[in-house]
Amino acid sequence: MAKTQKLILNTAYIEEDFFEDVLLIGIVSPKPSFQLIWHLNQSINVDFKVNHSHEKKIKDIYFSVYAYEETNKLREHIIYCNRNQPHYLIPEAKNIDYIWMIKGGHERHNFHSELLKLLPNISIINYVFDINPAILKSRAQLIL
Repeated sequence: MAKTQKLILNTAYIEEDFFEDVLLIGIVSPKPSFQLIWHLNQSINVDFKVNHSHEKKIKDIYFSVYAYEETNKLREHIIYCNRNQPHYLIPEAKNIDYIWMIKGGHERHNFHSELLKLLPNISIINYVFDINPAILKSRAQLIL
């Protein structure tokens, strides 16, 4: 009788492909996600909405996801809530409350730079910084 072989999916290629055109921004803010989203929508002319279909679930813990698309620029924006006390979507990033992902688009680097300048001026945001996706061990949690 022949042994059956298990096929194992190597997700490294999927991750590399997904994060090829992604920029990440870490946001530190003690406020609930609905307040952060409201402030972002009002302050920098974006239109984030909660996206229940992309909500992340880890061990019966849900992490909210908000999305906004700029169809004319082929750019997608996603904000992940990284914290649902005492749990984290990305455990190695416990100092980050929210992760803003910019995916696609031909001018995403310019927009990313502008955000790093604009976001600290929003009163409920304490700190903003660039995140290199390659250093996140749990970055697969961000794949939609």
